[in-house]
Amino acid sequence: SRYQQLVTGGEALLSRCREMRQGLAVLKLRIEHVGALYHKTGEAMAREVLRELGAKITHETRRKDLLVRMTVTDFVVVMPSTGILDPEELAKRILRVVRHHVIEFEGQRFHLSMSGGIIAPRLQAETTFEALLAQVAERLDHALNEGGSLLVSVDVTEAAPESNDRIRLDEATERLKKGDMAINRTLLLGLLRKVFPLLVFANARLRLDIDRALRKLHEAIRPPK
Repeated sequence: SRYQQLVTGGEALLSRCREMRQGLAVLKLRIEHVGALYHKTGEAMAREVLRELGAKITHETRRKDLLVRMTVTDFVVVMPSTGILDPEELAKRILRVVRHHVIEFEGQRFHLSMSGGIIAPRLQAETTFEALLAQVAERLDHALNEGGSLLVSVDVTEAAPESNDRIRLDEATERLKKGDMAINRTLLLGLLRKVFPLLVFANARLRLDIDRALRKLHEAIRPPK
Protein backbone atom coordinates (compact mmCIF):
# COMPACT_ATOMS: atom_id res chain seq x y z
CA SER A 1 0.00 0.00 0.00
CA ARG A 2 1.02 3.63 -0.33
CA TYR A 3 1.09 4.00 3.44
CA GLN A 4 3.45 1.04 3.79
CA GLN A 5 5.62 2.44 0.99
CA LEU A 6 5.79 5.73 2.87
CA VAL A 7 6.59 4.15 6.24
CA THR A 8 9.25 1.83 4.80
CA GLY A 9 10.95 4.61 2.85
CA GLY A 10 10.57 7.10 5.68
CA GLU A 11 12.09 4.77 8.28
CA ALA A 12 15.06 4.13 5.99
CA LEU A 13 15.68 7.86 5.52
CA LEU A 14 15.22 8.50 9.23
CA SER A 15 17.82 5.84 10.12
CA ARG A 16 20.26 7.18 7.55
CA CYS A 17 19.90 10.77 8.75
CA ARG A 18 20.25 9.72 12.39
CA GLU A 19 23.43 7.78 11.63
CA MET A 20 24.94 10.66 9.62
CA ARG A 21 23.70 13.26 12.11
CA GLN A 22 21.82 15.09 9.39
CA GLY A 23 18.49 16.84 9.46
CA LEU A 24 15.15 15.40 8.41
CA ALA A 25 11.87 17.18 7.70
CA VAL A 26 8.43 15.70 7.05
CA LEU A 27 5.79 17.65 5.18
CA LYS A 28 2.12 16.70 4.73
CA LEU A 29 0.06 18.57 2.15
CA ARG A 30 -3.56 18.69 1.07
CA ILE A 31 -5.06 20.28 -2.03
CA GLU A 32 -8.23 22.06 -0.94
CA HIS A 33 -11.68 22.66 -2.49
CA VAL A 34 -11.39 19.58 -4.73
CA GLY A 35 -15.07 18.76 -4.23
CA ALA A 36 -16.03 22.14 -5.64
CA LEU A 37 -13.63 21.56 -8.55
CA TYR A 38 -15.37 18.29 -9.47
CA HIS A 39 -18.80 19.92 -9.33
CA LYS A 40 -17.65 22.93 -11.35
CA THR A 41 -15.71 21.22 -14.13
CA GLY A 42 -16.76 17.58 -14.11
CA GLU A 43 -14.68 14.49 -13.31
CA ALA A 44 -12.50 14.39 -16.44
CA MET A 45 -11.34 17.99 -16.13
CA ALA A 46 -10.87 17.71 -12.37
CA ARG A 47 -8.68 14.63 -12.76
CA GLU A 48 -6.54 16.43 -15.34
CA VAL A 49 -6.11 19.43 -13.03
CA LEU A 50 -5.08 17.18 -10.14
CA ARG A 51 -2.65 15.33 -12.41
CA GLU A 52 -1.06 18.63 -13.43
CA LEU A 53 -0.79 19.78 -9.82
CA GLY A 54 0.78 16.47 -8.82
CA ALA A 55 3.39 16.92 -11.56
CA LYS A 56 4.16 20.46 -10.39
CA ILE A 57 4.54 19.32 -6.78
CA THR A 58 6.89 16.54 -7.91
CA HIS A 59 8.94 19.07 -9.88
CA GLU A 60 9.47 21.19 -6.75
CA THR A 61 10.98 18.34 -4.75
CA ARG A 62 14.54 17.06 -4.99
CA ARG A 63 15.72 13.65 -6.16
CA LYS A 64 16.71 12.61 -2.65
CA ASP A 65 13.30 13.53 -1.24
CA LEU A 66 10.67 10.84 -0.78
CA LEU A 67 7.34 11.98 -2.22
CA VAL A 68 4.27 9.77 -1.82
CA ARG A 69 0.85 10.76 -3.11
CA MET A 70 -1.43 9.19 -0.51
CA THR A 71 -4.73 10.19 -2.16
CA VAL A 72 -5.81 12.49 -4.98
CA THR A 73 -5.52 15.40 -2.54
CA ASP A 74 -2.89 14.36 0.04
CA PHE A 75 0.89 14.22 -0.32
CA VAL A 76 3.72 13.46 2.10
CA VAL A 77 7.26 14.66 1.42
CA VAL A 78 10.21 13.38 3.47
CA MET A 79 13.22 15.66 3.10
CA PRO A 80 16.55 14.30 4.35
CA SER A 81 19.68 16.35 4.87
CA THR A 82 18.00 19.60 3.92
CA GLY A 83 21.30 21.53 4.05
CA ILE A 84 21.07 25.15 2.93
CA LEU A 85 17.50 24.71 1.71
CA ASP A 86 15.11 25.56 4.51
CA PRO A 87 12.40 22.85 4.44
CA GLU A 88 9.79 25.43 5.40
CA GLU A 89 10.73 27.56 2.39
CA LEU A 90 10.35 24.51 0.15
CA ALA A 91 6.91 23.87 1.65
CA LYS A 92 5.84 27.47 1.10
CA ARG A 93 7.06 27.26 -2.49
CA ILE A 94 4.87 24.20 -3.12
CA LEU A 95 1.85 25.98 -1.64
CA ARG A 96 2.49 28.97 -3.92
CA VAL A 97 2.79 26.72 -6.99
CA VAL A 98 -0.63 25.21 -6.28
CA ARG A 99 -2.18 28.58 -5.43
CA HIS A 100 -0.90 30.20 -8.64
CA HIS A 101 -1.92 27.33 -10.93
CA VAL A 102 -4.57 28.78 -13.24
CA ILE A 103 -7.54 26.57 -14.08
CA GLU A 104 -9.44 27.60 -17.21
CA PHE A 105 -12.90 26.21 -17.82
CA GLU A 106 -15.67 27.51 -20.07
CA GLY A 107 -14.13 30.97 -20.27
CA GLN A 108 -13.52 31.21 -16.53
CA ARG A 109 -10.22 31.28 -14.66
CA PHE A 110 -9.92 30.16 -11.06
CA HIS A 111 -7.50 28.61 -8.57
CA LEU A 112 -7.31 25.96 -5.86
CA SER A 113 -5.37 26.28 -2.63
CA MET A 114 -3.29 24.01 -0.43
CA SER A 115 -2.54 23.63 3.26
CA GLY A 116 0.38 21.89 4.91
CA GLY A 117 1.94 20.79 8.15
CA ILE A 118 5.69 20.43 8.56
CA ILE A 119 8.00 19.07 11.23
CA ALA A 120 11.80 19.14 11.37
CA PRO A 121 12.64 17.68 14.79
CA ARG A 122 15.92 17.02 16.50
CA LEU A 123 16.31 13.31 15.89
CA GLN A 124 16.53 11.10 18.96
CA ALA A 125 17.32 7.40 19.21
CA GLU A 126 13.71 6.66 20.09
CA THR A 127 12.22 8.77 17.27
CA THR A 128 10.02 6.70 14.95
CA PHE A 129 8.79 7.73 11.53
CA GLU A 130 5.18 6.87 12.34
CA ALA A 131 5.33 9.20 15.34
CA LEU A 132 6.54 11.99 13.04
CA LEU A 133 3.67 11.23 10.67
CA ALA A 134 1.18 11.56 13.51
CA GLN A 135 2.63 14.92 14.56
CA VAL A 136 2.69 16.35 11.06
CA ALA A 137 -0.91 15.18 10.51
CA GLU A 138 -1.95 17.19 13.59
CA ARG A 139 -0.32 20.28 12.12
CA LEU A 140 -2.09 19.83 8.79
CA ASP A 141 -5.42 19.40 10.61
CA HIS A 142 -4.70 22.61 12.51
CA ALA A 143 -4.02 24.47 9.26
CA LEU A 144 -7.32 23.22 7.81
CA ASN A 145 -9.26 24.12 10.96
CA GLU A 146 -7.82 27.64 10.80
CA GLY A 147 -9.44 28.17 7.41
CA GLY A 148 -6.93 26.57 5.05
CA SER A 149 -4.40 27.96 2.58
CA LEU A 150 -1.94 27.83 5.47
CA LEU A 151 1.32 26.16 6.51
CA VAL A 152 1.67 25.17 10.18
CA SER A 153 5.24 24.59 11.31
CA VAL A 154 4.84 24.80 15.09
CA ASP A 155 3.47 22.20 17.45
CA VAL A 156 -0.26 22.68 17.82
CA THR A 157 0.18 22.71 21.58
CA GLU A 158 2.66 25.58 21.16
CA ALA A 159 0.28 27.66 19.08
CA ALA A 160 -1.28 30.81 20.45
CA PRO A 161 -3.97 30.09 23.05
CA GLU A 162 -7.62 30.48 22.26
CA SER A 163 -8.88 34.02 22.70
CA ASN A 164 -12.01 36.03 22.16
CA ASP A 165 -10.74 36.67 18.61
CA ARG A 166 -11.51 33.06 17.68
CA ILE A 167 -15.11 31.94 17.58
CA ARG A 168 -17.04 29.38 15.59
CA LEU A 169 -19.12 30.34 12.59
CA ASP A 170 -22.39 29.60 14.39
CA GLU A 171 -21.36 31.78 17.32
CA ALA A 172 -20.53 34.65 14.99
CA THR A 173 -23.91 34.26 13.27
CA GLU A 174 -25.73 34.43 16.59
CA ARG A 175 -23.80 37.57 17.54
CA LEU A 176 -24.79 39.28 14.31
CA LYS A 177 -28.43 38.27 14.74
CA LYS A 178 -28.37 40.00 18.13
CA GLY A 179 -26.84 43.14 16.62
CA ASP A 180 -23.37 42.55 18.03
CA MET A 181 -20.97 43.90 15.37
CA ALA A 182 -17.80 43.52 17.46
CA ILE A 183 -16.08 41.23 14.98
CA ASN A 184 -12.58 42.38 14.08
CA ARG A 185 -10.95 42.04 10.68
CA THR A 186 -8.81 39.01 11.60
CA LEU A 187 -11.81 37.12 12.89
CA LEU A 188 -13.92 38.09 9.89
CA LEU A 189 -11.30 36.88 7.41
CA GLY A 190 -10.98 33.60 9.29
CA LEU A 191 -14.72 33.04 9.17
CA LEU A 192 -14.85 33.84 5.47
CA ARG A 193 -12.08 31.32 4.76
CA LYS A 194 -14.16 28.64 6.47
CA VAL A 195 -17.33 29.41 4.51
CA PHE A 196 -15.62 30.02 1.15
CA PRO A 197 -15.67 26.35 -0.02
CA LEU A 198 -19.44 26.28 0.65
CA LEU A 199 -19.93 29.40 -1.46
CA VAL A 200 -17.91 27.90 -4.31
CA PHE A 201 -19.95 24.70 -4.13
CA ALA A 202 -23.26 26.60 -4.01
CA ASN A 203 -22.22 28.72 -6.98
CA ALA A 204 -21.45 25.62 -9.05
CA ARG A 205 -24.45 23.56 -7.96
CA LEU A 206 -27.07 26.34 -8.01
CA ARG A 207 -25.55 28.26 -10.94
CA LEU A 208 -25.59 31.54 -9.02
CA ASP A 209 -23.26 33.26 -11.51
CA ILE A 210 -21.19 34.93 -8.77
CA ASP A 211 -17.77 33.92 -10.11
CA ARG A 212 -16.46 37.49 -10.19
CA ALA A 213 -17.55 38.09 -6.59
CA LEU A 214 -15.95 34.81 -5.50
CA ARG A 215 -12.66 35.76 -7.16
CA LYS A 216 -12.66 39.10 -5.32
CA LEU A 217 -13.50 37.34 -2.06
CA HIS A 218 -10.73 34.79 -2.63
CA GLU A 219 -8.20 37.58 -3.12
CA ALA A 220 -9.42 39.34 0.03
CA ILE A 221 -9.17 36.28 2.30
CA ARG A 222 -5.92 34.90 0.88
CA PRO A 223 -3.21 34.95 3.57
CA PRO A 224 -0.28 37.25 2.81
CA LYS A 225 2.74 35.68 1.14
